[in-house]
Amino acid sequence: MHPDLDQFLRTDPRDVGCDQAMAVLHVYVDLLLDGERPEERFPGVAAHLRACGPCSEDFEGLLAAARTMSAADAPLTVEPFGGDRAQLRALFEEAEDSPEALDTYIGSGVVLVARAGDDILGHLQLADGEILNMAVVSGHRGRGIGRALVEHAIELARGEGRESITVATATADIGNLRFYQRCGFRLRSVERDAFTIERGYPADLESDGIPVRDRVWLDLEL
Repeated sequence: MHPDLDQFLRTDPRDVGCDQAMAVLHVYVDLLLDGERPEERFPGVAAHLRACGPCSEDFEGLLAAARTMSAADAPLTVEPFGGDRAQLRALFEEAEDSPEALDTYIGSGVVLVARAGDDILGHLQLADGEILNMAVVSGHRGRGIGRALVEHAIELARGEGRESITVATATADIGNLRFYQRCGFRLRSVERDAFTIERGYPADLESDGIPVRDRVWLDLEL
């Protein structure tokens, strides 16, 4: 079959074309963000976005930008996460380079999430007074989300009657060391050769240009 004829036969007759789709794309995105079903109001646009790669890319870009703006405007809340933690695995992996190590503790303790509207912008996992894992979504860092999560974790630990809260990070991770010390944590001890191939960490793992080998423990008295 001739390629042009094949394309014609596969074209959805409801497809409104690029010009009409682009003219109402912002409305389509707004409806989607409001929890509506824009494909029901604009079936021709939905058909076109399925068929046209460039317009679909424009739609995805506009949707991502709108979600970012919405999250930036919404008030931040921190609350326990009661869902399936597999939904947060990508965020956990931002702070854990060993899938094997993550598998051993992802189900432990309590997980706090920072939300702006319906969007989860960060998380913190606390178990037995230790911060096991914490990360903030790229693009939302530097806005105080990490500190808000730590402050809620501190209050949670106090509520459990704990005398201190601990956290460990790589000695090579200058950013984390700066962050936790600004939150009031102090260096306690160093664990040498904590990040090895045997524990699932890449042999060439680096942070800030420094080989990741040793782990430093910090604590904060409550």
